[in-house]
Amino acid sequence: IQKFAVISYETAFSFYHNGKMVFSYPSLPDRFSRVLHVWKASKEDVRTASSSKEGVSVTAFVPSPFASFPGISVVSVNGRIVSDRFINSVIYRVFRETIGGEFKSPVVLDIITDPGEVDINVHPSKMEVRFHKPQIILELIKSSIAGALHLFREGIREKDIPATYPEPEIR
Repeated sequence: IQKFAVISYETAFSFYHNGKMVFSYPSLPDRFSRVLHVWKASKEDVRTASSSKEGVSVTAFVPSPFASFPGISVVSVNGRIVSDRFINSVIYRVFRETIGGEFKSPVVLDIITDPGEVDINVHPSKMEVRFHKPQIILELIKSSIAGALHLFREGIREKDIPATYPEPEIR
């Protein structure tokens, strides 16, 4: 439910177990605000960076490597939540190469591409995908995550972060 809440930030979500509310997320104006809410993070603890090339765009939401966040990771391709080994291995490799060691904090990746450039029929659950141009996806994921981490290294403060995060255009 939390993954769907991150992807559908404009929709309110509440989850109850045995009559007790576990979490509640109000409708929010942008994905950055929802990521902060789900991760229970402050604005200065999360950075976002985007990269695009040949009709593909990747936006990464990355928490501070200097803190620990209990949130969940979400990867979406054209608004569909996926759990893909290729994408996950790229994420871990970028963190290992950029900050060293294992990175245990959550990450949100939005991948937007032409629907004809991705195959969602790889697995019956539709959770795995195959890209027709995996090298571009690899390059853009690396660029976006490294860009977000670079913002932490540069010491960019909350006042320098836009009030709202513009959503990538879905084509």
